[in-house]
Amino acid sequence: MSYCQNLKLSGKEDWRLPDIWELEHSLDVRGPNSPESSALFPNSNSLHWSSTRFGGFLRLHNPIDDSWATTLEDLDKHFDTRCVRSISGLGSMASRTVNLYGSNPSQTQLSNTGSNSRYSWTAETVEDPLRKLVWRRKDAGEMSFEEAKRYCENFVLDGVRDWRLPEIAELRELFIGVGTEQEVIQRVFPIPQGFYWTKSQFGSGIWYHNPWTGNGATIEILFKPNISYHTLCTRDSGIATAVPSGTVNLYNSKEDSIGSNSSGSKGRFRWTDFIVEDTVKNLTWQRQETEKKNFLGAQQYCAGLRLEGSNDWRLPLMSELRELNRQIKSGSEIYKEIFNQPMDNFFWSGALTDFGTRVWTLNLWTGRAGTIDPKQGDQLTTMCVRNTQLGQTTNNSERTIDLVAYERIQKASIEVVGCGFFHVGCLEEPLKFPSYQANFHLKGYRRVHLWGKDRPWTQTGLLVNKGDLVYFYGTGEVTTCPHSNCNQRGPQKLDQGTISYQIGNNQPQTLSRFTKIHFNGGGFQNSDLASTSGFLTLTIRDGDLSTSSYKNYEDNSGVYILDIFVIDPKQEEGFKRFKDSLFGANPEDSNVKAYLSR
Repeated sequence: MSYCQNLKLSGKEDWRLPDIWELEHSLDVRGPNSPESSALFPNSNSLHWSSTRFGGFLRLHNPIDDSWATTLEDLDKHFDTRCVRSISGLGSMASRTVNLYGSNPSQTQLSNTGSNSRYSWTAETVEDPLRKLVWRRKDAGEMSFEEAKRYCENFVLDGVRDWRLPEIAELRELFIGVGTEQEVIQRVFPIPQGFYWTKSQFGSGIWYHNPWTGNGATIEILFKPNISYHTLCTRDSGIATAVPSGTVNLYNSKEDSIGSNSSGSKGRFRWTDFIVEDTVKNLTWQRQETEKKNFLGAQQYCAGLRLEGSNDWRLPLMSELRELNRQIKSGSEIYKEIFNQPMDNFFWSGALTDFGTRVWTLNLWTGRAGTIDPKQGDQLTTMCVRNTQLGQTTNNSERTIDLVAYERIQKASIEVVGCGFFHVGCLEEPLKFPSYQANFHLKGYRRVHLWGKDRPWTQTGLLVNKGDLVYFYGTGEVTTCPHSNCNQRGPQKLDQGTISYQIGNNQPQTLSRFTKIHFNGGGFQNSDLASTSGFLTLTIRDGDLSTSSYKNYEDNSGVYILDIFVIDPKQEEGFKRFKDSLFGANPEDSNVKAYLSR
């Protein structure tokens, strides 16, 4: 961070670390694997520092493979550093105070109406036809996040009340493409400099942003509920607006906006009535629009989809959605001729974050990303994808796993659940995956530390579908009642019925059938067939879960270390091959030693 702050390059001194959004989009123009990106941004295939904080941690990001991680700021760890600065001239403005209103605000002469290459405005509002947004022209003052959110939601102007706080991407683009920023600020938005609230969440934090300097961060309002920033409301324009020549009007009716051919090919894409094949990325996309679904419904829809002889459909990765967004932005014919989908919508990805408690989404037209709590039941657009591999057979009875899905599971399992700054004695590394083999089978894996003191419920991040088989392997002891008058006093092993699990909002079940893997070993195993679908959560049983007080957990101690696998019960042979290779690849892991009685 200090390197960027002290950097002097090309006569400029206002360099800084990029935020996570800027890192994620640093290769958007050409795509991460293009020769142009390799020439412009050499040595990008590694984790880079960002200025974005996630709780008490700093975010890291790899722009090539779209992976990320977190680390404590004060740890002596080294990652690649790439500095950035705003090219708009606002960096130099940020070092001094700019009075937009003159010496006397009442004497400021602002045009009540006008237009430029991007905006048109009245005394009260500014319309952005390209982004299909209407902004308030004046800010509502500084207030807390909850006050700002409530203010915008209750604001009424000319009989319209569907106002809201902006997304972080909308606020970042506020001054883009309109000539000089001075003109934008003085003529279009007579608003003060400073940080402004957004509605965008990142983990448990809320984004705030300064559109002049380009700086922004997240704040956990749970711990700082009274902190105040400026408030600028916006709303979606609902008017069919002509967009500039050479772009696509996404705002007319579906029939007007789609003029696609039933089959054909163009550049890297080939398509039929039902699918679109990307010959560069070896992906096949579903072409036809489906009704919007919640996340679980989208997962089940893709898993059960049978289309043109293939049955291995899935929700896309975020990197796959971003690449498709790049192609759409670089050539409008991809929308007009190829996809029978309205792209100006948020699409589900299959990527989870926050230990599986939120799902990444992406607007394929604007490139805006966000996360959603799947338990809220939001309905988003669903478009399934599958890997197109030469000689791949997708409709046979043995449904194993392809390389991309394997790497996706591996990446999702990197963070160990229940290991953090305040937990001592964690096995902080998950089991290292063996090299990919086509005859492996696996749907999900996570290592979980389930502590005796942890109150219900611990999120595993594993999505389980009805009919899946869940395997639990584990070690450890937990004491739930140290007093002399307890029925089960002292440490309890896994075979003593001390764990309950829940799938979605289903009734909690007790994992009471743990058995020793080896007679003289310390490892246990259990399995259960899922009777419903949802995210898997766990807890230590300490009394009746429906009535017990959280105080029951204060005197508990110990930890169970669990390795949890989700599989298709029809593919046990493929899972056994994977499990044997996994244990063989981790001979020094203490849990594996217990499982194998070494």
